[in-house]
Amino acid sequence: MKRYFLLLAALLCLTLAQAQKKQMARVNYIMEQMHFDRATASKVRPTVQAFVEALHTNKDKHDAVQDKYLAAEESGKLTDAQAEELMQSKFRKDAGELDIRRQYYARFKALVGAAKARRIIALSNDKLSKSGSSKDKE
Repeated sequence: MKRYFLLLAALLCLTLAQAQKKQMARVNYIMEQMHFDRATASKVRPTVQAFVEALHTNKDKHDAVQDKYLAAEESGKLTDAQAEELMQSKFRKDAGELDIRRQYYARFKALVGAAKARRIIALSNDKLSKSGSSKDKE
């Protein structure tokens, strides 16, 4: 039993480390694409990190609901109540993401102006490959 808990704890640590690595790759990608000078970069980076973390946390809530019903969905046995819960979760995720983007747009705009704030928000949508480079062009 003790081994089971140790294995579970190790798996959780690896998952958290992987999520943090992805978030850091996203932050680094945004910062590299923005080509800020050192002073601006040091001023903006903490806000970019908080922004990426907020988006990730919002997505995790919906992912948990999706994982809960994954087997039922794949087998075609999703009930109406389960489908409703999934859709409501998706709506909450989308609304939360919009709120986060609005909130951080205002913060970025105060730091670097509207044009660069818009670019940071847009870069957060880019799909990153495993190497951390973008697959999408804005």
